[in-house]
Amino acid sequence: MYPATILTARICLTVKAKKIDGKTVISVRDDGMGMDEKTMGNIESYIKNVDARNEKSEISGGIGIENVIHRCELYYGKSVVAFASKLGEFTEFRIVL
Repeated sequence: MYPATILTARICLTVKAKKIDGKTVISVRDDGMGMDEKTMGNIESYIKNVDARNEKSEISGGIGIENVIHRCELYYGKSVVAFASKLGEFTEFRIVL
């Protein structure tokens, strides 16, 4: 599929989807402010630790991230979620369904 790119005065958001080994890989990348190490660690813990999801989240501004993870698991079962970020440059999430 062709990537979709949304340009605004503040941010560029690129969404790509492709099939790899029979699975759908969705990638969402922005050129926003990125995340610091603490925030990335909190998100990684949230993704890996189901019990932590029942506690109050410490992900700063992470309601959208939590929502995406929860909905993917609700509709598709255990999804593989990977992310990368560099403070001041970008954030990218990949979901494998």
